[in-house]
Amino acid sequence: MLPREIAARVGALPERYQPIFGHPEMDEGVARNCVDRLVEIQRVVDALREVLGRPVRILDLGCAQGFFAFSLASRGDEVTGVDRLDVNVELCRALAGEHAGLPVQFIQADAADVLANVQPGSYDIVLALSVLHHMCHERGAEPIARLLGDVASSIEVLLAEVAVREEPLYWAAAQPADPRGLFAAYPFVHDVTWHATHLSAIERPLIFASSQWCWLGGMLSGFDDWSTVSRKGVEDVHRGTRRYYFSRDRLIKYFRLTGESADRNRDELGREAAFLSDPPPGLPVPAIIAAGMDDHHAFLVRQLVPGQLLSEAIAQGQPFDRVAVVDDVLEQLCVLEAIGLHHGDVRTWNVLLRGDGRGILIDYGDITAVAQDCAWPGNLFLSFLVFVREIESDQVLRVLPLRTIAFSPQHFTAAFRSWVAALWTRPIDEWTFTWLRDTLRHAGHATERDVKVAAPTWEFAIERYLEVVAAHQKRLADMIDQVARDGDERAQAVAQLAAAMSDGRTASNTFAAAVEAVETGIEARLDAMLVRLDRIEAVGQASATIVQALDQKDVLLAEKNTEIERKNVEIERKNVEIERNRVEAAHWWRATGELQHELETVYSTLSWRVTAPLRVAKRLLGGPRMSGPPPATPAARSGVRGAVARFVRRRPRLKRWIAGPLDRFPGTRERVKRYFVSAAALPVVADGSPAALDDLGRGATEVYAELKQEIARRNGDPSRAA
Repeated sequence: MLPREIAARVGALPERYQPIFGHPEMDEGVARNCVDRLVEIQRVVDALREVLGRPVRILDLGCAQGFFAFSLASRGDEVTGVDRLDVNVELCRALAGEHAGLPVQFIQADAADVLANVQPGSYDIVLALSVLHHMCHERGAEPIARLLGDVASSIEVLLAEVAVREEPLYWAAAQPADPRGLFAAYPFVHDVTWHATHLSAIERPLIFASSQWCWLGGMLSGFDDWSTVSRKGVEDVHRGTRRYYFSRDRLIKYFRLTGESADRNRDELGREAAFLSDPPPGLPVPAIIAAGMDDHHAFLVRQLVPGQLLSEAIAQGQPFDRVAVVDDVLEQLCVLEAIGLHHGDVRTWNVLLRGDGRGILIDYGDITAVAQDCAWPGNLFLSFLVFVREIESDQVLRVLPLRTIAFSPQHFTAAFRSWVAALWTRPIDEWTFTWLRDTLRHAGHATERDVKVAAPTWEFAIERYLEVVAAHQKRLADMIDQVARDGDERAQAVAQLAAAMSDGRTASNTFAAAVEAVETGIEARLDAMLVRLDRIEAVGQASATIVQALDQKDVLLAEKNTEIERKNVEIERKNVEIERNRVEAAHWWRATGELQHELETVYSTLSWRVTAPLRVAKRLLGGPRMSGPPPATPAARSGVRGAVARFVRRRPRLKRWIAGPLDRFPGTRERVKRYFVSAAALPVVADGSPAALDDLGRGATEVYAELKQEIARRNGDPSRAA
């Protein structure tokens, strides 16, 4: 198709929203620069193509002028563009004719209808760039969210630029409060980048959504399972702001920085990334693969260490060497202690039991320079004793309201009793994890009788005991108060019963009176119930009437809605027509400006200025006239030409003055010569004037007079010059 035909189709568009592929000369006036989004989209497509080992099949919903479709197809991927405007599809098909070798096709259809019919395996990526807000406006956000969820398992990736409710446009109220809500059915949802639009400065997110892929840090990572919590059997205390993705060899943590959990999510994942990026020597930690953070989210991708959580092994009754695991954890705490770091959450679910039975500390986000446990009892060493007691248990112990108290040697089995007793020979403020480790390794050489516990060392532990006892005492006191209140009520009831039984007759009479009163009350209540039933029946009849009226109202409302929809369609058609007229008017306005510029260029040339007298003479002597006196007759015009020619020939100086400029333009000179020579000479009177001068028009007479005055002035004849 010729460029002018493409230009004509572009001119017929209601809006030039995208650059015209292959025609950079038409980029002026484009509503949006699409290159910024194209770069991000191409990175995702390239990564998926590398994983799949074949061209990526792409469905471009709301393709507009086809910029993204053609750009992706030019890299070898197979693209189907969909748009419901006929002028967009016709332009795209015309452009496809110019690029016949590209694997791209275009369909005129409604985007929602096409999406509803996507079959598994037909497309790898669905592009929905600034089209979903129109679908939400027309069909509602919840139906569109369900529609997107229905195709989640049929495609690899959904890339969507989503409008937000804060934009000052008519469709904004129909958008969800959180644009990510449209993709609730997808396990992984990530806003890749944000861009402002031609409509406002408010930015829109470009969202990556998938049921099997994560896109983080420019890297595509697959996952087999995912969860909102780090381990099974715990409550989601972070309110859905955390997600964990698991594959055969990777663990991906994705934390959103929003709501009450924002600061904790940011700090914890930031600490873990910093620690794994530069771990201390001798500490078994997984390799970090990628990490990143911005205003909206933080993520970390690391090696997945094979093994089982210690809490799961305990719950399942699996055998393991408890002393060896405690020694492993102590060894790692010693490495941290040597560089001034501490693990603030040493728990059975934060220790990984490897296949060889050894234990590895995880949850690196709780490693800080603060020597404090994240929960009761606060002290790191007392908390570690509770941890050891939990390892000895055959079941996972309750954490709430408080962890199990385990400070005394009597709380432990023989494997740890002498070790715990040895610990209490020192004040707790002298404890270190290095000393705890060394004491554990030598505890087997001493018996419990050999260990003498110094009384002052118990003061700190006793204070922790008293905290728990006080809490339990308060709870028991509340329970006792409740029991006392219940007992007073029971005693009062017993006293009343005894008083009634002391006089059988009185009790019998009282009972009979009570029965009679009850019967009377029942009859009265039955009468009241009958009255209420009558009222209910009347209300039911009234309700039926109301329901019937509501049904009629619903029918009328449906008719009104249909009429409104028809009006909306008509308004939309009018808007398209208005926009087309606006574009056409702008086109002719530009064309008029270009012609005006060309005329101004012609007017400024030397040839135009030199030939000005000829044009004036032509208008006066023979050119067409729009108004004014009638032109001179042919005979009169010929007479003037002859008189002017003779007049000039008789005056050499005037002849040279006129011929000088004409000699520079031979063609013009010949035309002037033929014009005057061809005229038949008129008879003249004695003063040299043509005899038919009175027959000339007014304009010719004025020209003749002006010529005579100019000649007289040049000859120095003042009388004639006047």
